[in-house]
Amino acid sequence: MKKNKCKSLIAALILFTLMPMTVLPSSAMTPLPPTLLDGAAYSGAQMPSGSGVVIENQSVTFDIGDFPDIDDTDGAKKYSGSVTTEYTLFNPTDKEITLKIAYPVADMPTYLYSIDAKSDASLHSITVNGEKIDAELRHCLDYSIYDSDNSNFSSIISDEYISNEFCSPEMTVTKYTFKQSGIKQSGAYVGFDVKKYGELTGSCIYLGEYANAWDVKDGYVRFNFRAIENGSTFDMYVFGKDLGSLPKWKIYKNFGVEDGEEIEGKIEFVSKETTTFLEYVSGYYDESLGINELDWYNMAATDIGTTIKNEQVYTSLSGLKDEFKSYRVKGYIYNITIEPGARVTNTLTGPIYPHIETRYDPYTYSYEYLLFHGNADMFTGQINVKVDTPYYLLGDNGFAKTDNGYSLTLNAKEKIDENSNAIQGGINFTLCKSENPEEVENNNSTGLLLLLIFFVLLPIGLLIEAVESVVKAIKNGFNNLRSKITK
Repeated sequence: MKKNKCKSLIAALILFTLMPMTVLPSSAMTPLPPTLLDGAAYSGAQMPSGSGVVIENQSVTFDIGDFPDIDDTDGAKKYSGSVTTEYTLFNPTDKEITLKIAYPVADMPTYLYSIDAKSDASLHSITVNGEKIDAELRHCLDYSIYDSDNSNFSSIISDEYISNEFCSPEMTVTKYTFKQSGIKQSGAYVGFDVKKYGELTGSCIYLGEYANAWDVKDGYVRFNFRAIENGSTFDMYVFGKDLGSLPKWKIYKNFGVEDGEEIEGKIEFVSKETTTFLEYVSGYYDESLGINELDWYNMAATDIGTTIKNEQVYTSLSGLKDEFKSYRVKGYIYNITIEPGARVTNTLTGPIYPHIETRYDPYTYSYEYLLFHGNADMFTGQINVKVDTPYYLLGDNGFAKTDNGYSLTLNAKEKIDENSNAIQGGINFTLCKSENPEEVENNNSTGLLLLLIFFVLLPIGLLIEAVESVVKAIKNGFNNLRSKITK
């Protein structure tokens, strides 16, 4: 009985001591999987401002008879949600006006990447007065794509090869080839220092996709990468102004490439050759991507030109190697000519992909339609919105119920006060199969139980056994000592 009481007392003391450990900070716990699956915002036409043409009216009709089935690949292929935008354009002047219009289109969202996407041409339709027109699919880089809801696609696209002080088709690309030998230590790194300002002004260096570069003392940059096999060669490319002299290579014992940690080894110069920037980037061109060669060059020129402009002397060429996916935007460019005093109807139709919130049962689907801010000054009429759907709209957002779904009328600009207006940024609404979807609570009790067992109860058990062993050893030692004394 006394032994059980002792065990209970020890367990209670240890549990009291370790109790704070059971309260784990949220940052230390495994994060729950995201519940929101990103869709893609839909963009209407981007009209050139100051042309003299006015937008008398704009209608936006959403046709949403089904939702993307993210749990079934075959079901996902059947998704047909679309939006049709119709612009009534009027030329009030006495001169013929030709508009160059941009129609940005979004990539298919990640939750549909498992299916074979149709071509952009089959997904999108552009008509003028009911007649389908051929529009050119174009691509460009937009570094503000994550800072703004609406890329100014029309202002970025160029019909000429980009040529400026930082990059041009004729810019020199110098290729150096070197040979490594005499490195005996595994895990060694090779590198060299170069003055950042002066020698590298107006140029940048590519030393391979796994290379690194960082600032060191006195305004120098240290380029480095892991040593290769002795006897092998490697290449270094200089974009823009060439180096004044060959690099002075050093071998370092590890990835720290710190002064005082140099080891034996040799990097020898083998050869040098040059090409033009246009020829260099053409070597990466892949016609199957559906990007024309002009746009391909201009994306590469934007990438390298921005690197040189920002005095980032090292480049990994990640954009060129991954087809500029991170900042690439695409869209159609087409022209509409309007006679003096005439009206035309320009109609765009394309798919719309909702953001899917999976923490509700059933899921909720949020749709985002972007209104190009540059069009706002051209409006003389209103924007009439219809959502044709059998589903429930969650929160009215100003919509009124109709026989076929919901409707909304708004102005391109809303007057705030006598001196200022607010431009409408877009149309947003959320649909669901249920009028009152229930939020599903994430049950992490199993994980917490495992954490409790492994990080609290198991140590408690081991500590109890350890304490018992110590107590037993002390007790035995005391008994032995006492027996010797009594003898």
